[in-house]
Amino acid sequence: MGSYDNAWVIDALGEAADELAELMDQYEQQIRQLEILREYLQDRSDADPVLCTVADKGIAETLGYLHRGENGMRLASKRIVRLQDQAEGDWQ
Repeated sequence: MGSYDNAWVIDALGEAADELAELMDQYEQQIRQLEILREYLQDRSDADPVLCTVADKGIAETLGYLHRGENGMRLASKRIVRLQDQAEGDWQ
């Protein structure tokens, strides 16, 4: 059986995990910004209450999508790390 150069696969998995971690950080920042905006809208008394309610519901829905995406990225990140660990353990 021949010799294989698997280091690039392990490195690529590590890079993918790093990029996914950066994306997750961006998601978390966006979620925080939307939560702050939502609190701000709820505290405003000079704005149209109907508009604030519509905006609040839209932000709540958007936050739901972001949280689902964040959960999916967490699962994907764990899977990539497991693949990298397996590659480092079994194929080096």
